[in-house]
Amino acid sequence: KYQKRFKEYQGKLFTFLDYDGIPWNNNNAEHAIKTFAVYRKITDGCFTENGIKKYLTLLSVYQTCQYKNIDFLRFLRSREIDFDKFCKKNEKNGNRTKKWRRIWTTAVFAKDCVRLQVHFFFQIQQSGQNLSFRTLGTKYLRNKYKNGKSQHFTGQILLRTGTNTQEGDYPKMDNTQKIKWGIIGAGIIAKQMANALKITPNCQLCAVASKTPSKARMFADENGVENAYNYQEIVNSKEIDVIYVATTHNFHFDNAKLALEHGKHVLIEKSFTVNANEARELVRIALEKNLFLMEAMWVRFLPSLKMLKSKIQSNEIGEVKVFNISFGGFVGTQYEKRLKNPALAGGVTLDMGIYPISFVCYLLGELPIDIKSMTRFSDLGVDEISNYMFRFPSGCLANISTSYNLKMRNEAIIYGAEGYIEFPQFQAGQRFTILKHEGTNEIKDTIEVLENNHSNGFIYQVEEVNRCVREGKLESEIMPLNETIGIMAVMDKMRDEWGFIYPFE
Repeated sequence: KYQKRFKEYQGKLFTFLDYDGIPWNNNNAEHAIKTFAVYRKITDGCFTENGIKKYLTLLSVYQTCQYKNIDFLRFLRSREIDFDKFCKKNEKNGNRTKKWRRIWTTAVFAKDCVRLQVHFFFQIQQSGQNLSFRTLGTKYLRNKYKNGKSQHFTGQILLRTGTNTQEGDYPKMDNTQKIKWGIIGAGIIAKQMANALKITPNCQLCAVASKTPSKARMFADENGVENAYNYQEIVNSKEIDVIYVATTHNFHFDNAKLALEHGKHVLIEKSFTVNANEARELVRIALEKNLFLMEAMWVRFLPSLKMLKSKIQSNEIGEVKVFNISFGGFVGTQYEKRLKNPALAGGVTLDMGIYPISFVCYLLGELPIDIKSMTRFSDLGVDEISNYMFRFPSGCLANISTSYNLKMRNEAIIYGAEGYIEFPQFQAGQRFTILKHEGTNEIKDTIEVLENNHSNGFIYQVEEVNRCVREGKLESEIMPLNETIGIMAVMDKMRDEWGFIYPFE
């Protein structure tokens, strides 16, 4: 079998040596389809035919631009349909930074991919079979294009998003210009953000808003903020560039929507919204209004977590195969009202469970494709203790336990083929240990890693927002919007399994 295949393809096996940009393996083909496959999985295939065609067309063209190092929005505005012609025009103008010779050269080929994927998608959905249209599609396109422009086609269908972020058309700022912030909400988390804004260079907290005027005034006085507003007043303020939404989960959507509709860049405290539909709508508005939007998953920006990811990417423990994470404790009385009340979108998953979920997705660069979970409900009807089990496209497994009413170790253990990592207090810790066994049952080397974080870890996400706004970006590379929506959809699926719906949904 393999001898026959070798003879059939021997003339193409070393194509990557002749053409810059052609990979030596087919890994990109496997990874490129993930975004669509994951989205289809977590939404149970809930697409309209028209919607999926538009979705696939845009994503195919987007990632072709990514591989060719082309600005996606500039390509769309040019109204050009041939990538090579576009590149030549921009090369003459000095806008092309690197020449890529890729598998397909025109948007016509991307449309073929779209038609093929739609055909197989609906064929499989109608038959009820668990088939891989990726494999069928690769075979079809190889046969169709092997004698044409795409003779070096390796089966890559370009669908992955979020690697390159989108840029807006709003005016960019220089590094010396202060970015002015406002906060909606005057609770505990808002106070920590106010302190972070005070110590971050070139930004200023100008106003705080609350539904209760006295609460806003008290917060402003305690934190040295000049203006205390209601919600409408803060979004109408012309001096404010960015608004941080720090209300309870059930109000995130309405507060963020109000800010976006009044032209403000927005940072939303995690979890981003209550469900994925709300998240998609906010992203739609932000893109329509040409505004920056991000979920305040502050731990992603910590130096210690960036260090951990670099160690994993450099294969310190080999291929990552399993995550075991526990994260829980008895919450303080100041958090009980929010966590235990269904009307405030309480429960452990949206408040605490999102930390380990986001942690794993960030380190792997993937969303789970298989999701199993169970929960124990509190007397008031919210999820009190929850267990999640995920399988990712890479094959990695994750086991997560979390609770707001049970003392746990608060530790992540990451098992790889060549060793494992122990990370106590993973959500904000500074020290982790790498234990290497090199594929044996004996620990052969132990490495202690210390990467200091600031005592107020919020400063790093503030710096990221400031950077993105100054550079005219619409989203962050570290916390991209498609991943925020994907994680919300994962939590939606788990709540659906439990039959857990909030009273206002």
